[in-house]
This record gives sequence, structure tokens and C-alpha cells, in this order.
Amino acid sequence: MEYVRIEACSEQSVQRYLDGGWKIIDTAKSEYPGEGSQIIYHVGYPAAKRIEDLLNIIKDYENHGFKEKLFENIATENKDDYKQYDCDGGVPISETAKYMSRYDSAVQNKNITYSKRRPPQEYDF
Repeated sequence: MEYVRIEACSEQSVQRYLDGGWKIIDTAKSEYPGEGSQIIYHVGYPAAKRIEDLLNIIKDYENHGFKEKLFENIATENKDDYKQYDCDGGVPISETAKYMSRYDSAVQNKNITYSKRRPPQEYDF
């Protein structure tokens, strides 16, 4: 298991860590002559739990319109119009479309391909 943070804690505080998603990695017992002993817990915060925490925060942002605002800002930086994009499965040739597709792959674990809408074809008959 991979950990993003490791700490040492006492018997009195170990439960607080465990309740917060931490895992016990190891313990060490220290003997103090005439005073007794103390157990020190080495706890780690799992990388998978950190990823879960971050994805939950991102979902909260999305529930408040963050995703659309982010895509809008990325499009503006790339001198694009966000409203011209669809997830119709076209080829993501612009930086905006690539970013939007990469975002959904990383955050939603979905393969959604964004592309710029093509203007309607006009035919002369």
C-alpha cells in the first residue's frame, strides 16, 4: 500500500487517525524504567484515500458549476468559444477539446471525446 503521509501517534490519539481513514503501518513499544511503557503507532494516509477525497471535492465543485466554468476559461485561453464544443465523438484536434477529454478521463473515468461542432454544410442546388 502506498501512503501520501506518515505520522507517529500515541495510544490516546490513534483512534482519531483510524476514524479519518488512516491505516496502522507499525507499532513501537518504548520502556521507561520506573514509569512503565508506551506504544507509539506509525500511521499512514493511503494514496487511494487521498485520491477519493480529491475526487469528492472536484464533484462538489462540479455541482456548483465549476466544470463548465473551467472549460469556459480553458476555451477562452485557447481563443475558442466553449459553446461550440460537443461530445459527439469527433476528433479532438484543439487544445480545448483535448483538455476537456482528458478531464473527463481523469475525473469521471469516462472516455468522452469533445470536438468542435462543424458548421452546417450549405449546398447549392
